[in-house]
Amino acid sequence: MKKTLIATTALVAAGMLASPASAAEKIKLGVSGFMENWVGFATQQSAFETGAGTAFESNYNDIDVQQDSELTFSGSSKLDNGITVKAVLEIEADRGATGRDSVAVYLSSPSMGTVLIGADKTPTWGMKKEAPDVGIDRTDSDNWIVNPGSNSAQERPYVDGLSDAHKIGYKSPSFGGLQIGASYAPDSATTQNGMTNMNTGAGSEYDVGAAYNGKFGGTSVGAALIWHGEETQANNGDRDIITGGLSVSMSGITVGGAYTQISDDDGSVAGRTSTDGDFYNVGVSYKAGPTSVSLSYAHGEAEGLTSTAADDERSVIMLSAGYNMGPGIDMKASLFQAEYIDEAKTAALKNKGWGIVAGVDLAF
Repeated sequence: MKKTLIATTALVAAGMLASPASAAEKIKLGVSGFMENWVGFATQQSAFETGAGTAFESNYNDIDVQQDSELTFSGSSKLDNGITVKAVLEIEADRGATGRDSVAVYLSSPSMGTVLIGADKTPTWGMKKEAPDVGIDRTDSDNWIVNPGSNSAQERPYVDGLSDAHKIGYKSPSFGGLQIGASYAPDSATTQNGMTNMNTGAGSEYDVGAAYNGKFGGTSVGAALIWHGEETQANNGDRDIITGGLSVSMSGITVGGAYTQISDDDGSVAGRTSTDGDFYNVGVSYKAGPTSVSLSYAHGEAEGLTSTAADDERSVIMLSAGYNMGPGIDMKASLFQAEYIDEAKTAALKNKGWGIVAGVDLAF
């Protein structure tokens, strides 16, 4: 499967590059990005903060100010043969943040689809379907209610293991609403040039997925099925991740959800930490003019240490609201409760609390 994905994507890219082409002028980069600024209140479970009598006592502040921001430099040029060449460079812009996020080139045409070469999210990431949320994002709940580091359960059904690793990827044109995508990353942790040593590197990763988006009268339907594989470094197990998602929208109401199953070979090795598990989320949102609200629930379980019989667990329920004040300016707020349970069931490794967070989300 891996060789087929690589060969198919390479052939499409070679076909694009081999076509006679010329452009009127060089690519000129423009600047875009986003900035999220949040103020919130959150509680922690007292037994977790005190460490249940251990030396790891903590005292987390109830009120916090957080942010997430990013700058994107991008530009494109359409060649005479119809192929569009696009360059993307993303930089983390938070206070104290360092390094790039994505650096990639895209080759696309209406008839052949889009080829990605470089460091960016896999094409299947944009194909996923899951529970709607108009607030801070459920996966950010552990920025406010601390998730004990030993908890391996994840909330997001689609596990983006390929992240921004160097890769080659492909997304097809839409055929009657149906679209396919695939990618391959030789080393999921690489950040620079150099061949990968599979005995010491993070290992190769690849995925393939299909999505459908269509309209039936006044109802919009979206569905996706994605398979993600990982060949980890020597002496570690491989992983297979299968995710399915569905979204239905009508008259401003959207209902959606997703489910993921992870099979981790480390589950057969005593004393290892395994991500074997199931994850899902479900939710509903409503939009009327500039105002939107959503309610969602997510739950995940993972095996954790293979020597322990129980599973790590994570649950988040979130009520969110949003108001569009103008182009690229949104006010957002979320009220949520999160619970993290370590398989050992010790007080120092469990946490539960609730939080309320509000702020401004800017897109430019």
